[in-house]
Amino acid sequence: MTQGQRRTWLALEEQKRRRNRASGSAQPVPAILLGSDGHGHLTWTLNFTSPYDQISIYQSADGVNWGTDTFDGWDLAAGNRDCSGSAGYFRICISDYDGHDVLPYSNSVYSDGLSGQAVNIVLSSDGHGHLTWTCNVSADFGFTIGHSPDGNTWDDLYDNANPGQFVGNEGGDPGYFRVALLDGDGHIVLPYSNVVYSDGVNPD
Repeated sequence: MTQGQRRTWLALEEQKRRRNRASGSAQPVPAILLGSDGHGHLTWTLNFTSPYDQISIYQSADGVNWGTDTFDGWDLAAGNRDCSGSAGYFRICISDYDGHDVLPYSNSVYSDGLSGQAVNIVLSSDGHGHLTWTCNVSADFGFTIGHSPDGNTWDDLYDNANPGQFVGNEGGDPGYFRVALLDGDGHIVLPYSNVVYSDGVNPD
């Protein structure tokens, strides 16, 4: 859109607003509604017609501090964008043909940084607290090992395993164990693994 075309569009929009005011009908406040499946698969809808066909996607670690660099750019008409694999908060806005933001921003949504594939952790034990497990998704932020003395009351941050580690040595601690993924903020990502029992005996 050229500068002349933009001026024409703005003039037409102003005429619409004046007609609406004259007729007593309220003009809706422009808004972008952003949705997510929790894993970074974003969808959006607008309650207005944009003169531009691009959006800017922004990411924030805490949902409060937003950088000036865009995380990604995408076609407005697509209505969705896969930003999975990166944990944090996201928001979008329209981008004009010079790459400038056109407010308002959308609401913000959270992504746990996972692919969205159903998590399946299979836990095994030698019966004495030496744990091993497999996981069908990437574990970029490691695992937490939960412990329960009775199988009912759990301390799910009892121990942890760093990224790339699929073993835990909890020998000497009798009770029940289960494992779960952690996200980039240290939150537990459900579901848990199956539960295994340890007699607390450390064999020689």
